[in-house]
Amino acid sequence: MGKITQIILFLLLATLFSCGGNEVVFRETKTFDNPEWNRFKELTFTPEIQDISKTYLIKLHLKLTDNYPFEYMQVQFTKSSADGESYYKIFSIPVKGLDGKFLVDTEDGVHNVTGILTNQFFFNKAGTYTITIKQLMPKFNTPGVKSVELIIEKRDK
Repeated sequence: MGKITQIILFLLLATLFSCGGNEVVFRETKTFDNPEWNRFKELTFTPEIQDISKTYLIKLHLKLTDNYPFEYMQVQFTKSSADGESYYKIFSIPVKGLDGKFLVDTEDGVHNVTGILTNQFFFNKAGTYTITIKQLMPKFNTPGVKSVELIIEKRDK
């Protein structure tokens, strides 16, 4: 089984097992006027997390146009708490197959891609966090990116 196929299978299974009964505690979309994302434009989100006894599912939903040129979207996820504690990780979200076709359905010329950044994330203190998402693609301005949505769900389990 190819690497891309394994990644897609993992993401589909993770989505399937993480969908049941989760409560959305944060959802915010950042939209670009011109459908492109500048490499140095960090997107900042400020979720309020109260329940630290649960784990959280963190997803990134991308709206992409046909002129998005890459097979994946690589992003840096950084979480910072008010007391200065910081955590970051780099994620690659599959977007296209090896044949160059988008892996998701198109709606009105827009490809809706959802990537799971983590399905077992712990917040160790209640309060407001700062989450930044930065794209790490090779182009200075990555074309075809209409919006980026951060979704945080409290898991039942």
